[in-house]
Amino acid sequence: MRIFDAIDRYSPDEIKTLQEELLAETVQYAYEHSPYYKKRFDELGLTPLHMKGIESIEEIPFTSKEDIQRDTWGFLAVPRQDIAEIVSTTGATGDPAFIALTHNDLERLAWNEEKSFRYAGVVKGDVFHIAVTCDNLFIAGIAYYRGLINLGASVVRIGPQNTIRYLDLIKKIETYGYCCSSVIDTPKIVSCR
Repeated sequence: MRIFDAIDRYSPDEIKTLQEELLAETVQYAYEHSPYYKKRFDELGLTPLHMKGIESIEEIPFTSKEDIQRDTWGFLAVPRQDIAEIVSTTGATGDPAFIALTHNDLERLAWNEEKSFRYAGVVKGDVFHIAVTCDNLFIAGIAYYRGLINLGASVVRIGPQNTIRYLDLIKKIETYGYCCSSVIDTPKIVSCR
């Protein structure tokens, strides 16, 4: 997994150059390894060589949730034995979509969350409630958990509970913050300091 830890300090030109390089690499990889994308590109008469810059992203076929639901394994771009975890959407608006993740995918998610928490001011020793589920195929809870652990924070995996339980634990454990989802399923990081 390639890490671009200082990307937030890149100039706009450096970011564009990196985006163009990564777009070309990603399209090439998907074309060579994903049956779904190989078929879609071939249907449109596209090859990875068509990717001439970031503007070429408009040529890439749009992928819908329904596409993923219809052909989950066609999207797979690694051998099945390389799958570390299978997660899904909640299915709140229809059938759930299943996504297979590799070890590198999980590490990238943890790194993204770690970086986000660091930007929010979280430091080693802070205590966080994870107020979303870490089971039931839900990826966000595990991503928050791993990001906080990698950062050196302490985690209380409480999951979905009633408000009284949250308030009681915040008081007893002296929590710095908690991760939760609102009614419209938007992730939140809330400070309790």
